[in-house]
Amino acid sequence: MKKTLLASVLALFTLSLNAQSNVSYSNIFFNNLYPNAVSGNTAEQTHYHIMSTGGGTGGSPLLDVKWWGGLNFESEGGNVRLKSPYGTLFMSIGGNTGINTEDPKATLDVRGSARINSLSGYSHLGLGQQTNDMIIADNSAEKLYGGGYFFRVHNDSAPNQYIDALMIDDNGNVGIGVQKPNYKLDINGSFQSSSNGNSFAYNGGADLILRAPVRGTGGRAIVHDVNNTLSLNYEGDFTGGTKIGSALIVKNNGEIYAGGPSSVSFQDDARFTVAKSNVPSLTATSVSMPQYGFLAPNVTGSAELWMSGNAGIRMFTAGDSTPKFNIATNGNASLNGKFEAKEVKVTLSPTADFVFEEKYDLPKLENVEKFIKENKHLPEVASAKEMEKEGVNVGEFQIKLLQKIEELTLYTIEQNKINQEQGKKIEELEKQLIQLNSKK
Repeated sequence: MKKTLLASVLALFTLSLNAQSNVSYSNIFFNNLYPNAVSGNTAEQTHYHIMSTGGGTGGSPLLDVKWWGGLNFESEGGNVRLKSPYGTLFMSIGGNTGINTEDPKATLDVRGSARINSLSGYSHLGLGQQTNDMIIADNSAEKLYGGGYFFRVHNDSAPNQYIDALMIDDNGNVGIGVQKPNYKLDINGSFQSSSNGNSFAYNGGADLILRAPVRGTGGRAIVHDVNNTLSLNYEGDFTGGTKIGSALIVKNNGEIYAGGPSSVSFQDDARFTVAKSNVPSLTATSVSMPQYGFLAPNVTGSAELWMSGNAGIRMFTAGDSTPKFNIATNGNASLNGKFEAKEVKVTLSPTADFVFEEKYDLPKLENVEKFIKENKHLPEVASAKEMEKEGVNVGEFQIKLLQKIEELTLYTIEQNKINQEQGKKIEELEKQLIQLNSKK
């Protein structure tokens, strides 16, 4: 036993002497290696060791390195490679680092997916040289930034020296200047979209601006104007006017063209006029009305629609050369068709009340009967042929009918008097007959 112990001490002494001298070994087999600084200090050896353990893949030996002061791997003239059967960490002599590639093209070249995950509510990926230039993932339970990720840019003028410029939430909504976007694209502030010199812009106020330089200067196309008014072509920025559809054009001078000037043209003070400036009051002598067109004068808080035609007004329907409705300059109007209304009022003087005057010569029924037999219509009333040829004046005809009704009323009253007289006579005769029968 003493011989064995002595041999072991001699072996360790020899190994120690060899370690302190320039000795080369072809193979070294070890379980633990420690620096001389912790020799005999068991407590410190746990912080400084190179050991082989059995925790490798499939139970194979695993190299376990722990060094309190840090690790330094340095190659002064070649690449550095850490390689496993499933991946590679490669640091080239040119300064690029590759993960799963031994030919890195950038300072960090990753072939495969990468993930940055912070234990806090936010994960940060810094970019550039400024402190606040970064991409931040919102992992917070509160989802203060929509649960997605946002781009933060450094800005010395901002209160915290940064601006959260672009947000993408967990619903796929994108916000610019918006912390929680509610739409697929939610922008707080102005924006512009351009292509080949053309642009569509919103100025952050109430204006949408369109420009196509090859067509003109463009300008404010749609504006939310004062008094809650929607203005198209605000202030005439589009000098050619406003076009609606393929045929309707509103010029900046107030002219309106539908289908071109040769088709329909409404022009101020010529063919179309709506202006209260030339209607100081609602009196016949003070209204300025053009010879052709429409006028909507302001009438005590409301308006009327006036039509004017120098030679009258005629209305046609499709395919007709004869007007369906015509108003002549003398005020007469004609309608080629049926007229239907809930109420019609005809004003005409005099009326037929002259029939009830005491001096009225009521025609004798014998004469009326004779006239009817000879002419087949009432006296003073046009015949059917005359009505078909000349038409009927509704007002005059209504008065003439009223005259005949009043005459008929007088005939009825006279007939009633005769009936009453006859009734009295019959009643007297009946009394006399009763008296004669009682004497028998």
